[in-house]
Amino acid sequence: MIDLKTKYFSLVAITLSFLMLSFVAVIGPAPVLGEEGHDDTKAEFWILGIEFKGTADANEPYIAEGDKVERYVFIPDTIIVQKGQEVTLHFLGVNGGGGHPTTIEHYVESSFTFKRNQTVTKVFTADKAGIFAIVCSSHQPTMNAWLIVEDGTTETTPSGDSVNIWMLGIEFKGTAGANEPYIAEGDKVERYVFYPNIVRVNKGQEVTINFLGINGGGGHPTTIENYAESSFTFKRNQTVTKTFTADKAGVFDIVCTSHQPTMNAWLIVEEDGSKFTPLPNEVVSDFWMLGIEFKGTAGANEPYIAEGDKVERYVFYPNNLFVNKDAEVTINFLGINGGGGHPTIIEHHVESSFTFKRNQTVSKTFTADEAGVFEITCSAHQPTMNAYLFVIEKPSSSADIPLFSILFGFLVIGAIARLRINRK
Repeated sequence: MIDLKTKYFSLVAITLSFLMLSFVAVIGPAPVLGEEGHDDTKAEFWILGIEFKGTADANEPYIAEGDKVERYVFIPDTIIVQKGQEVTLHFLGVNGGGGHPTTIEHYVESSFTFKRNQTVTKVFTADKAGIFAIVCSSHQPTMNAWLIVEDGTTETTPSGDSVNIWMLGIEFKGTAGANEPYIAEGDKVERYVFYPNIVRVNKGQEVTINFLGINGGGGHPTTIENYAESSFTFKRNQTVTKTFTADKAGVFDIVCTSHQPTMNAWLIVEEDGSKFTPLPNEVVSDFWMLGIEFKGTAGANEPYIAEGDKVERYVFYPNNLFVNKDAEVTINFLGINGGGGHPTIIEHHVESSFTFKRNQTVSKTFTADEAGVFEITCSAHQPTMNAYLFVIEKPSSSADIPLFSILFGFLVIGAIARLRINRK
């Protein structure tokens, strides 16, 4: 015969086990990016060295020497892989006269140099998780990128008490054809963007963002949600610096009100730097993705180049999009320059190819119904015209434990209380 004491402890154990299982089923472990999508043993990327040049006004292809604005960047600025993968990075210079002496923190510490129309390939195993700087020592402070190696536990945000970031305001212009530097007014395609478009920091860090206009005639009236609510304006060849403490975690809009809908960026303040903060659906669900052709130049003063020395590469900008699972996502694809079309697919979500071209927008709307990493690929402009859609499964809070579990727990606790009373 089972005595009351045994019944008491059995019921307690059953109740606690049931509640814990309900809790774990709802909360679950935070997913590692890529575990549902591409968990291959290898990852391969192209990184372009791009020089942006400022122009004195909208009608002048190049500028007086004294009014020169030149900045180099890596595109893309963020590469995300999983720990243990074999990683191949191809570095290709597209324009500009000089070389790019480059290192990859931890992985390629010995400097290597690539330049316009030259590809240098580096292969290594991502054996250490974290965030690692890719740095061109000749073109600071803007020519930096980040290799993020994920394992779901190690921090992948910049460490230290402070972080210093350069954010460029860039105007992309469409061209009527491959040999024409500028276009007829009626066929004009102009869009402004922030570069980079996503900045990740840790809560508590002192954050400095330097805003610099590269080209275009107008100013950029800008706000940083929560941190710089009063509008400030920067323009070509002018730097405006904002410093603040990241005292609130979340996702915050950086918006230029004059150049919508494309000139937006996001400041992500992480509470736990080992995991990407899921993005609020109401903040980020409608994206613009630009198809951009970068052309190499034979020298600093030549707008176009001899055919034999041609360097042309297409990219998507931005190249990483982050959404929540089950969000309704709209991506507006717009071609900026170049003569051909971009036959494109979005893995899992839009498998039938669609084509967009210069001065044409094609919008795709879908529900992000599966977590993971999904490729956005233009088949005509490989190997560089790829982007990635990260669908993140947001862990639920303890408040989301099913109601029936809570009611069941109360019923069992009530039964235990009655048993104890009857025993007395």
